[in-house]
Amino acid sequence: MMEEIENAGNALDAALEQYLRVTDNRLLRQSIPCNIRLDNLNTEIVRFSSRGLRLQQAEASVRRLRNHISQLTPVASLPPELLAKIFHLVSHPCNLRVTAIEDSDLEASTSASEISDADVCSHWRRTAIGTPSLWTHIDYVPHKLFHRQLLARAEIHIARADPLLVELHVADSNPLAYSEASLRRFMSSIHDRVKSLEIAVFHTWRRFHQLVLNELFCIDSSSSIALTNLTTHFTMMDDDDIDEFMDWINDTNNDFSHLTSLHLRGLFPLWNSTAYHSLVDLRLAPTSDAYWTGISEQEFRNILEASPGLQVIHFALHITQRKNDESAWPVHLHDLEELHISTDRGDEDTVAALGDVLRLLAPGPKPLWLSIWHSFRVFNFEDESMWDDDLSVDELRKFFQRANIAKFSAKSICPPLGRLLCYAPNLEDLVFDSCVFPWRAHEPFQRTTPANLRLNSLALHRCAPSLEQLKLLLDQHPTNEFILSQCDWTYLQDAAGVLNSNPFQQMSDLLNRYPATKALVQNPTMKCHRVK
Repeated sequence: MMEEIENAGNALDAALEQYLRVTDNRLLRQSIPCNIRLDNLNTEIVRFSSRGLRLQQAEASVRRLRNHISQLTPVASLPPELLAKIFHLVSHPCNLRVTAIEDSDLEASTSASEISDADVCSHWRRTAIGTPSLWTHIDYVPHKLFHRQLLARAEIHIARADPLLVELHVADSNPLAYSEASLRRFMSSIHDRVKSLEIAVFHTWRRFHQLVLNELFCIDSSSSIALTNLTTHFTMMDDDDIDEFMDWINDTNNDFSHLTSLHLRGLFPLWNSTAYHSLVDLRLAPTSDAYWTGISEQEFRNILEASPGLQVIHFALHITQRKNDESAWPVHLHDLEELHISTDRGDEDTVAALGDVLRLLAPGPKPLWLSIWHSFRVFNFEDESMWDDDLSVDELRKFFQRANIAKFSAKSICPPLGRLLCYAPNLEDLVFDSCVFPWRAHEPFQRTTPANLRLNSLALHRCAPSLEQLKLLLDQHPTNEFILSQCDWTYLQDAAGVLNSNPFQQMSDLLNRYPATKALVQNPTMKCHRVK
């Protein structure tokens, strides 16, 4: 780039020198031709104004380029709006974690999300304090040692964030202590300023949680339209506590009509609550990976019908009381763009069927990202047996037929792509995460029809495929970009099942057969970063 600029500058200098030489020589020799026209000279003089403007533009471009050179741009000289953007980039995300301790370790666990303005220059301090968007996240924990300081800090954040809406994150602690009057006064004062509430139960359901909810979802006050996002976390499995929360959030509260986003893990409003009406983002997960939370098929259907504008669904619950109706009519969700379904419970046997969820959903024409985490093996409690989940494979095929799948992600087990991708002509991205590929198993990758379009990307994350399977993937699913992320090459085998002594060379040789595909290897088992 610099060479091009220098060459252009040299050419400009040479042209100007030539121009001066021609005009000056004529004047010195007094050899002005008689046939030269005055109009021509006037036109040439007029053109100097436009040339001067273009020279100024060229100078400005070079100066802007110079300003982008880091060693010539001290951070202290940056304008406040750029400094504020930098502060956003380097500020810590909320990582509030509270443990069952009785000492001052809480101070370390909450300070990471703070924005410290004490040990910086006055210019930076003024910029930070004068940037409301830096103060919109508020953490509050009623810890015995710090509740006064944390409440004072929350009040400072509220003042500095004005006039922006804020995100409030509250969690219980042990030992727990707080001034109920002070907390109630604070919550009441920010009733119309909170757009997002994240409430966590790390120990047990407390009066503290109920106070926060009562003030933000106050039945007696005018309904607030600011609070649209509710997130819950519950790490225990005490049914009494869960029921108490569910009983509190009921249909008597009109403020729920303004919620558009629910991210719920282990703490749920009653399934018939108005909290599930008119949502655009719904995420339901159990208390822990080893615990099953059930919802009846009819209850989930009612939620879907109450929120026809859903754009995002994350579902990890167990559908119960499934109706034995093969022709169940799915709920039409015209705006659905993202669907994640997980039936995984770690070491626990899978009891939920992927198909029980899919058969209730009918996406609209928008491009859809479908992500599934399912083993396609389901445990039967009645006879304690495992059986192949053929129903889910069939429901997955039907879902591909009625959806516009643009991105498909599979975790744990790769479903038979040949029975699915023929119904996904607009597929752009294909992802396998932690998938088990049985040795010499071609059927999951084999297409029944040739690919009409190339994928934008084909990615394998934490997988351990053979060379033969990789070749089949690239042959059957041509792609512009092939990504191998954290894949295990320790036992990379060839077509004969023989371990390769130099797997990276074998991989390089394989990928060189596909010159139109950009291959990227990230953090493999052995040190190698880019294959080609």
